[in-house]
Amino acid sequence: MSEDNKQTIINDNDSGQYLITSPLEIANLLRLISEKRQWVTAYFNHGADFLLTSIIRVHTPRREVFLDYGGSNINNRKITEAGRVIFVTAHDRVKIQFSSDRVTSGTVNSLPALRIGLPDSLIKLQRRENYRVNIPLMQPLTGELFLKSGEMLKINIHDISAGGICMTVGAEHRFALNEEISQCRIYLPDEGTIETMLKIRHIAESAIKGNLQEIRYGCMFVDIELDDQTRIQRYISDIEREVRARSRR
Repeated sequence: MSEDNKQTIINDNDSGQYLITSPLEIANLLRLISEKRQWVTAYFNHGADFLLTSIIRVHTPRREVFLDYGGSNINNRKITEAGRVIFVTAHDRVKIQFSSDRVTSGTVNSLPALRIGLPDSLIKLQRRENYRVNIPLMQPLTGELFLKSGEMLKINIHDISAGGICMTVGAEHRFALNEEISQCRIYLPDEGTIETMLKIRHIAESAIKGNLQEIRYGCMFVDIELDDQTRIQRYISDIEREVRARSRR
């Protein structure tokens, strides 16, 4: 694994108490992820390439896991030619990671699929260092990015924590994994403006209406002020109170 991806992918040597080795527990957890249709990002070629997929079947007796084909035929072919592939996903907001030394082609219900063996181990990162809240559609959260070129980009923020954001940017600009953005400005209702640096930690691409593609960037705050983190936490608390109040109506 390259140095650039160490912050996105958990090093096996650091997994320690978060490592699960029970085949039954691994199969059950992957089945739950499948049932919730959770996105899975597959990193291969030492992190140089990635593919967005999902688990579509867990066959416990045969110790096999089937994943959906990604949106790129080129990457679908490349992943079967690669060596070790690392899969990163989540269950109930907890990060999940597992790997396979070989990905092959298979079929599920006569449709093409990717096939791996049931992982020998799985990392379930139990800690939740920064609680993340989804932004309500009726109360959008927006911001701006200021690039080194002097260009300013508008962003839509889909979730936020004291440690980072998930955002979309106009399709005219694409960021690379681990790319740093020198200035981000976020407009928090009732809390004012937050300014910080960002680092791209995760990239997920999915189809939306028609043939359009939406790319979501998971970003980490870099050197954010403690006061700004406190303001974000207050904003999160306000959102949660409003959600609870609406649910009681």
